Formats: sequence, C-alpha cells, structure tokens
Amino acid sequence: MNVAWQISLVVMAIAFVAIAVVAVRTMGRLQKALEEFSKTAEAVRATVVQAEAVTRDAQNLLASFREVVPTFRRVANRFEQVGDRAAGLSNALLNEVEQPVRTVLAVMNGVRSGTRTLMENLARRGRQLHRNGGSEHV
Repeated sequence: MNVAWQISLVVMAIAFVAIAVVAVRTMGRLQKALEEFSKTAEAVRATVVQAEAVTRDAQNLLASFREVVPTFRRVANRFEQVGDRAAGLSNALLNEVEQPVRTVLAVMNGVRSGTRTLMENLARRGRQLHRNGGSEHV
C-alpha cells in the first residue's frame, strides 16, 4: 500500500470518528431538547386544563348573571315607579297646601302690619294727651 493511501485512510478514520463524536453529542443535545419540549408540553396541557376550568366557571357565572339581571331590572323599574308616584304625590300635596299657606302668611303679615299701625297710633295718641295736659279733647 502506498503511503498516500495510508494517510488518506487515517484521515478518513479520524473524520469518521469526529463525525461519530459530533453525532453522539448532537443526539445528547437533541434528547435534552426533546425532554424540555416534553416538560413544556406537559405544562401547556396543565395550563389548558386550568383554562378550560376557568372558562367553565366564567360561563356558569355569566349564566347566573343572565338569570339575575331581569330580576334586578324589574326591581329597578319598580323603584322608578314608586319614585315617580312619590314625586307626583309630593307635587300634588304642595299644590294643595301652597295657596292656603300663602294666604295664611299674607293674613299674618296684614295682622302684624295692622297691629304695628294700631300700636303706633295708640302710642302717638298717648303722647299727645300728655302734652295737652291730660285733656282728651285735642
């Protein structure tokens, strides 16, 4: 055998060993990557299960709200009706009471004014009597 052939065979053997070493390392890394992917897939499955449970709970809650909302609307409408009736009743009551109260206030002001005028006139007359020497003829 020729020396060149022998060197070529040695180089090819070394290359084959290098390729084998690289292939083994690559397989090890690929195996680690697959294990990580498997763990990630497992975590995703668990998360999906939890998300499905949360979605179910949200749907149940929404269904409960759908059942309760009409009742709340009816109650709110009844409160509105009662409020409207109370406002109408208050308005009617004020309309009925307002004019008599105004009349009473006007009469009270008139009585007060008349009383003040009467008292002033009586006081003035009493002063005039004293100046005249007590005689009632003015």
